[in-house]
Amino acid sequence: MMEDRMKKLLLRFSAYSAADILAFSALNFTLILQSSINVEGGLGTNSLAVTFSTAILFGLVTTPIILRCQGPKVGLILSLAMMTMYIAANYYPAYFTMMPAAVMLALSEATIWPSLVLMNFYFGKKYSKLKNKPEESQHYINLFSGCFFAAHHLNQVVGGIAGYFLLAVNDEDASRRNTTQANFTVHSNDSYAVCGANDCQVETAVDEIITKYTPTNRIELTIMISVFVFMSISSLVLQAWFLPNPKRTVTSESSRDITSNAGVKELIDDNADFTEDNDISMKCIDKPVKDNKRRLGIISTVTFSITEIAKQLVRLKQVLLLPITFYHGLLTTFVISELPRAYISCVRGYTAISLYSCVFGVAHISACIMGRLSRRTGHTVILLGAAVSDIANLTFCVLWQPDINTSWMIYVSYFMFGMTDGIWQLSLNLSHVAYFPRTREEAGSVWVTVLNLGLAVQFAWSTALCQYVKLYAMLGTLVVGITMFCIAERIHKKELSKTRSADS
Repeated sequence: MMEDRMKKLLLRFSAYSAADILAFSALNFTLILQSSINVEGGLGTNSLAVTFSTAILFGLVTTPIILRCQGPKVGLILSLAMMTMYIAANYYPAYFTMMPAAVMLALSEATIWPSLVLMNFYFGKKYSKLKNKPEESQHYINLFSGCFFAAHHLNQVVGGIAGYFLLAVNDEDASRRNTTQANFTVHSNDSYAVCGANDCQVETAVDEIITKYTPTNRIELTIMISVFVFMSISSLVLQAWFLPNPKRTVTSESSRDITSNAGVKELIDDNADFTEDNDISMKCIDKPVKDNKRRLGIISTVTFSITEIAKQLVRLKQVLLLPITFYHGLLTTFVISELPRAYISCVRGYTAISLYSCVFGVAHISACIMGRLSRRTGHTVILLGAAVSDIANLTFCVLWQPDINTSWMIYVSYFMFGMTDGIWQLSLNLSHVAYFPRTREEAGSVWVTVLNLGLAVQFAWSTALCQYVKLYAMLGTLVVGITMFCIAERIHKKELSKTRSADS
């Protein structure tokens, strides 16, 4: 009986991961192409700037309400529906279509990541109970999270392969152009003078090489968007059918033990747990107030959520996590917007983006590896390695002289960024869960809000600053962020040691 329940749980996790790959394969490749196919007037990057700046407001107000009142399954399904709307808006890209769709995508971005965090927490926690090893729950949470994010980033591979066959193979003009460049029959160093770190998005320069950014006809794009819309809808159906709906409910337990990322037990006294409860008649779970429950109205709930998030923002460990979380937002946008435009499209043409995207996705196997290693080493050492790698990689992006002869080096850069992105995403995810066990929803909202702030800033200055200026800003933010993270980790370990000593 117990074995059957474990198999059912693993089946649901597999369907959940597969649906996630479908959805993000469609969305992420659409986002990666925005700075190229919608380069004129900065439409693509401007719409995404609206998305991630608006997502900050949604993250502070709507996300906690959706998660408390409806649970992560509803939050996930709602997010997938908004994603589909944004992809479909690319059928006719204009400001009056892309901007409303960008706001819809903002709601999706603000809600989907905390929902995924809670779902991974649920699967890991549930599996530890079925294995009758509740004391190792954090290990299983790390393991499920690592495997999920490794699978999640296969979307770059799936989306890249789909993009290659839908764009590059069918675009004969682009193929001839790239073949000509590869054979060096036509090669002008002047054509690369506005690429790489020297990309400043000067309008006249963009007009001169516009065919590198976007196809001369949109038939291939229309076919690609149709395929991606179908993938997104399929993901929504799979999640609605297979995904359980865990709700945060009050239990009679006075405490429970979990293990932190550092491998030390800590006592949590929040009287809460995740249960798989299919009874949806109780729409909103009330917070205990002086040991009594009361139902909050919408206005009161919003006020309460903002107050709780404000409290979360001033906690010392949270403050110390802010810079590195902000840096991860900058890095994510750099990889999905700046690299494709300035280092790929500008040098090799937009059809080459799909191949680089595949390399980036494959490198995210680091997330699964880290999920296994973090139990033994903690994640501080791994994060320091990721920081050193990013510093080297960003320095390369500053110094590289764009040339078709050395464009293969960008593959190496993409692979390194893929490895570190997998580490940053998983580690910061788990840090917010481990550091703030009593306020997971608020910590999740802060995490996604600061991450979206980094995304919004990078998109907002995309056409305003030269590439080298943005690279120097990222390097400075990374150095400050990793330093403050190490301080936060040190404080957390001391707190755990005190708790362990008091418990013994």
